[in-house]
Amino acid sequence: DSLLSLYKEYADDLPAALSCLRRALAQSSEFRSFLKAVQHSSCQSESLMSLLLTPIYRVPKFLLQLQ
Repeated sequence: DSLLSLYKEYADDLPAALSCLRRALAQSSEFRSFLKAVQHSSCQSESLMSLLLTPIYRVPKFLLQLQ
């Protein structure tokens, strides 16, 4: 139950987080450069935005597999 409440909170806050990220990417070349500099090679082409979306896609998939 607590995991689902955490997931719900994450899902509820995600649109605002993505909006903030989009704004920062559009307005700050320094931020874009920082993200490129810290991107780990194991992430390959995964952007921060796609990494933030990962739980939204994975949790329902895992729940379906458990059923």
